[in-house]
Amino acid sequence: VNQEFYRRFPNIPEHEKILTDFYATWLKPTPAPGHMFITEQHICFSVTMMLSVLCIPMEEIISMNMSMKSILVIYTKDSKFSFTGIANFSNRFEFLQRAFKSSKQNLTIISNKFPTNKIEAFR
Repeated sequence: VNQEFYRRFPNIPEHEKILTDFYATWLKPTPAPGHMFITEQHICFSVTMMLSVLCIPMEEIISMNMSMKSILVIYTKDSKFSFTGIANFSNRFEFLQRAFKSSKQNLTIISNKFPTNKIEAFR
């Protein structure tokens, strides 16, 4: 997985660790299933069966939230990205909160439902 990841996302330095990865669907005009990777400084998404990729530096993220319908929404200054179909959604959202707090102390995190008092490994 690691070598393929760095080939698919050549702008991510190889010393930046992949913290977790999981399947998700990017809710753009046409829903695009694929694989989300969380690194120390980026959220990356690779669309299945296509060469399309998305890479969001954590420093550009203004906030994130989760809807009651288990949709992860990430806001940057200029864009909004929505993802669904994430297994173990609440646990992964908690993990994302911790990863963001570690990478960016002043990130605004919005969660209406889940506390952040534990972390769970996903591998």
